[in-house]
Amino acid sequence: MLDVYWFVLFYSVNNIPMLAKALGALGTAMLLLLMFAGWGLVILSVAGYTGSGWSLSMNKHQQVWAAMVGLALCGYQTFYWFKASMALLRRSHLRLQSLHRFLVNIGAVIKQVYRHIFQAVDVLFCIGGPMLLVTALVGWWMLDEVNGAVLLLYLLLIGIIGVIGVYNNLVRMLAIGYFNGYWLVDDNMLSYPFVAPLRVYGNINIVGLEAVPLPWLLVGMGLLLLAVFICCTRQRSLLSSNYPSLVNSAFIYLSKAPQRTLMANLLLLLIVVLSVLPLIMTVNWLIPVINIHCFYAAIVIWILGSLWCREFEEEPALCGDCRYLFSGDWRP
Repeated sequence: MLDVYWFVLFYSVNNIPMLAKALGALGTAMLLLLMFAGWGLVILSVAGYTGSGWSLSMNKHQQVWAAMVGLALCGYQTFYWFKASMALLRRSHLRLQSLHRFLVNIGAVIKQVYRHIFQAVDVLFCIGGPMLLVTALVGWWMLDEVNGAVLLLYLLLIGIIGVIGVYNNLVRMLAIGYFNGYWLVDDNMLSYPFVAPLRVYGNINIVGLEAVPLPWLLVGMGLLLLAVFICCTRQRSLLSSNYPSLVNSAFIYLSKAPQRTLMANLLLLLIVVLSVLPLIMTVNWLIPVINIHCFYAAIVIWILGSLWCREFEEEPALCGDCRYLFSGDWRP
């Protein structure tokens, strides 16, 4: 009877607010712990990549998985929840206010530098893409090694990257950095743009597509280019509320999380859990062909893009003109 009395007393109506505060504090502490653990994994991955003298040896698989799991753990808390909590704390702590001003000043400098890089990459991407096509055609005309099939494969790949890069800043920056990196380390820098189709065809063996016949590979690349163009140019109409399609209905349904039922949330959680194993298998298959330098560059670009990319996309740029051209809104 005494145990029942204390149980009822603890869970009485008067103690419910206190219990809710305790659970809230526990949840906050767990989120903080997850955030710090995530950033710890990211720091370990970067330390293994840079080869710092911490007596820490990590192979490529461990570096990629540590960075991905770390970002999954700390991404949401860092960019959303922790930002709101710091906004509440700095109002009542003078030291936090000084720290906040210091971080704001540092962020303003990084933002300005990133804006210049963003605009420079935008111009280089939109001008360099057609120039690569022209140099590839010149190489096909001058060099016997560059045949028509290799040239067509290169043009399709440039087209796919070009269409995605116009709509996605991450692909845009990685494409510019990847090409310029290979260009700088090439033995003959002047001839690289003309023999680039041969370099791309040689990289197929690295990706593991050497067993695919070239005609089938060309057909697959052509269909992929068509699908990418349709998806990129029609994404706004698919997401608009007046577009009657199953895809639009699914996007609208998933975007209204508070209005979903418990069964729908459980079904969505089941889909996420079942997709974990295929995701792990896909990542393990991609790790051997991932360029580790591009991987860490992609992380930095993703973090900076999460902060300011949407703001920069609204500024006048050549990629914005290309998106307007691809959309077809200019037609009467």
